[in-house]
This record gives sequence, C-alpha cells and structure tokens, in this order.
Amino acid sequence: MCDIPSVLEVEFNSKRDLALSLLDDLTAIESTGVKGVSKLKSKIKQELVFLNKVRDAGNLKKEHLACSNIHHYSALLSYIKQSENCVSLLETFNFVEEETGKKKICVDVVSQGKLKWTKVIARNPKALLQILKGEGEYLQKSVMDHASEYLACAEQNLVLFRPPVVEFHFACGLEKEVSDVLENIGVQVSGNVIDSENNSLVPCRTADTLSPDTINKLNLGVTAMVAYVSALTNGNCHVNLKGKVLSQQAEWERVRPVKPVLDKYFEGRKLYACKTAVDTFRAIVDAIGGPSEKVRAYELLERVCVVDDVPCSTLPVGGQIKPRSLVIFGTGQAIHAITVTANTSFVRAAQQQGVRFDVLFHEARALTERKEIH
Repeated sequence: MCDIPSVLEVEFNSKRDLALSLLDDLTAIESTGVKGVSKLKSKIKQELVFLNKVRDAGNLKKEHLACSNIHHYSALLSYIKQSENCVSLLETFNFVEEETGKKKICVDVVSQGKLKWTKVIARNPKALLQILKGEGEYLQKSVMDHASEYLACAEQNLVLFRPPVVEFHFACGLEKEVSDVLENIGVQVSGNVIDSENNSLVPCRTADTLSPDTINKLNLGVTAMVAYVSALTNGNCHVNLKGKVLSQQAEWERVRPVKPVLDKYFEGRKLYACKTAVDTFRAIVDAIGGPSEKVRAYELLERVCVVDDVPCSTLPVGGQIKPRSLVIFGTGQAIHAITVTANTSFVRAAQQQGVRFDVLFHEARALTERKEIH
C-alpha cells in the first residue's frame, strides 16, 4: 500500500471513527422502533466502504474526504437525538407537480406523530446564500427549490387531514436572508441565524411546538365493532373455546386486553361508521353472534352515527386492496374521521402505493360466545 500523507491519514481516521460511532448510536435508536434506521446505517456503511477502498488502493485524495456525506449523517443523527417523538428516517413521499408530473422526495426526519417533516442541512451558510442568489453551479438546487418541493408534497400527503409542518434545520447555521425567505413561504427554520449586516449571531431558533387540534371523530371499521362486542373482550377470555385460532385470541386477550384500548379511543369522541361497515357488522352478529354479543352490538350501534359510503377512488382493487376496505377507509377520510381498525394489511398495501390513511390500530378479536365450551 502506498504511503498516505499524514494530514489525509488523520482526517481519514477521524471520518472513519465518526462513522463507526454513528453506527453504534443508530443501533441504540433502532431498538426504540424508529423506522428507516437500517436505511441510514446502510448509507453510512457505503461511505465507509468507499473511503476504505480508495485508501487501501493508495488513491485517497482530499476531495474524497471533502465530498463524504458522513458529516451530513452526523448532523442528521444529532438532530434525531433532540427531536420529539421521532417516527421515521429517510421516508419517501410521492406527489404530483403540474409541470413535471409524478415526483418523490426523501424526508430526513418524520416526527411528532408524522405531523412534522424535517430536512437537515449541514452546508456552509455562505454557500447556501450564494446558491439562493443564483451564483451556484448550473442546475444546482437552492434551499428555496427544496422548500417548494417539500411544501407541495406536504399539501398532497395530509396527516390528520392537514399538511405536515415543514422544518429546515441548519446544522452549521444560516444567513438571515435565507431564514427570512424560507419563513416567508411557510417553512419553519431552526439553527443559528447569522446576521452579516450587524455582524451578529442570533441564538438558535427552534420550530414552534406543534399542538395538533384534537380529532373528535372516529370512523369504526368492522373489526373495531366486532372486537368491542366480543365475549372475549367482555370478561370471557378465560373460558375454553373451540378451535386453535379462537384459543389463541383468548390467550392474547388475557395478556393484552382490547376493550380498554378501544374505550380510550372512544372517550370523548363522536363515533361514525359507513353503511357498508354497519351492514357487514350486523350480518356477522346475526350469523355467529351469541345472545350477549347481540345485545352489546345493539347498544354499540345506538352510539354510532351511520353515514353514506364514500369509496376511496385513488387505489385500484387488487391484492390486499379490497372493495369493502376502500369504502370504509375512504369514508373515514371523506368525513375527516380517524378510522379504527385491525386491518393492517390494507393500510400497509395502500401506503406502498403512496396513499396514507389516518388510523388507530387495535388487535383483532372474533365473536366467541357461541364457541365457548362449558
């Protein structure tokens, strides 16, 4: 292996040690359930592989270290550590632009229950200002270009029926002129703001704490109504049942009761259900429900406001996308109500096609009263 100048060697070792430290920190974060950590770890490992490759070949240059994204990933991790309720990292969202058609952006950090999107920027503040003024390289995107895309995408990916808040976090600070431009178009800014005219540094700004309006409307899916009236969730989870599936649900119910979860969801909220969901629920109860389950079903429906079906028209039927689910979830979105469901398969399949529904999940429970062994 060829000798490497000592300055480059020191900088290489620093980058490598930083990358290894980031991987260790991300392993700890991964255990908290934040999605996308593996994607970020993979990107850091790719940087390490590249740097090790050029170093071992004796071709390491200053440009290789300067162009490494490890510094950016370090800034990203620093932000993650200070953010509240981080949900996911490097999550992709789709949107449609009038001029260019379908596009997608990768959001660095999704937090606060998906109500906040953050882009982390670790570039030189003066360089960012120059690019904003059109003094950068040909076709180089400015923060204004990125902000416009984020805002457009947020408008088309509503969470709790409104666009997520967009924040740009500047790890190395930003010029006041850049901050003013972003805030004027509705982007929240955090980072040290440099006022070049007054030669001063404004203390670090943080984005306003998000206080989402309470959504007081729930859209009940069939699974939610069945689980709520089931004998299993109403005191009979210790009874012997026919069949392995029901016995397994009884075991789960003893460990993780569903009724308290649903009661907490329902508390202080208006309950809705579309006509298809109610008709399906009634048919299930009439066919296999026991006497007590039928009474509870009647009492539950007395609390539910039945609304007309409003099917979701943005998803094609196929696979886990069933016609009835399109009606139930579509109605929830149409009336601005959160859908309560155990149908994770539909929600996941829809998300894979770029459609996100506002949901509260619960574990599935079947009607069991007529399957009890006495």
